[in-house]
Amino acid sequence: MDNSSKGRSSAGGGDDERLWMVLGAGMLAVAAWTQRGRLWEALAPYGLTTGAKTSFQTSGNPYDPDPSFGGSQIRYSGDLHLTAGGWVGVLILAAAALGVLACVGSGLAWSRWQRGGGVTAVPPIPVWGAAAVAAGIVFVVVVWLTGWPFAAAFVAACAAAAVGMLGGSWARTYRLTQVWRGLAEQVLGHGHPGLSTVRATGWQHQGAGAAWPGRIEASTGPGWQHKPAELAELNRHAAVLGWPAYSWTRDPMRRTVVGVAETKAAR
Repeated sequence: MDNSSKGRSSAGGGDDERLWMVLGAGMLAVAAWTQRGRLWEALAPYGLTTGAKTSFQTSGNPYDPDPSFGGSQIRYSGDLHLTAGGWVGVLILAAAALGVLACVGSGLAWSRWQRGGGVTAVPPIPVWGAAAVAAGIVFVVVVWLTGWPFAAAFVAACAAAAVGMLGGSWARTYRLTQVWRGLAEQVLGHGHPGLSTVRATGWQHQGAGAAWPGRIEASTGPGWQHKPAELAELNRHAAVLGWPAYSWTRDPMRRTVVGVAETKAAR
């Protein structure tokens, strides 16, 4: 099979995966809507829905299917509807559901990218999706523990902000590392795309969003000879990304080449 056929097959697979995700989300939405009466009643004790309340005493009979064996219980009747906190919860959980779809889609895209040798454009990382999922999980847990939807929404917003800031920084540096790996892969001597591994650490940040690693460790293949021309090529690929020049050393035992930034400012 030629590369064009593989590309068409990969694209077709991606379309099928997205279609199944959309259909799955639609089925879950339909199921939730058809069972909304029971769902609304289950959410009422947590302040997310409200309606007419009916209090009653259980019989205290051990053969009664009610597990409380006596005591007061509240049931909701009439037209249950969402409270203000419930609408906030709907928005958070809807965003979380979209975040799950985005994360699953991104995971599938990264899987296809790795199977293809990493020679195409580096897929994006949906940090917003991860932040939305984190917010949804935190909201559910806090509401379940406290029954206070607005407090849960505040904690969920804090969690989303934390994931967004930390995840955004990690995602950017990880994608930059993969871009450099793709550029330098032919120089590293593996002879086949997708076989090299690169680890970039000690990231430095400058104004206008510039970032570069202080240390790069890349695996080398049997074709690597550590010639000056090869080292210059690695630095040329680094310069494409605005990174500084690196001083390269070879570790033959680990079959890696290690570069340490020579300057503190990117080119």
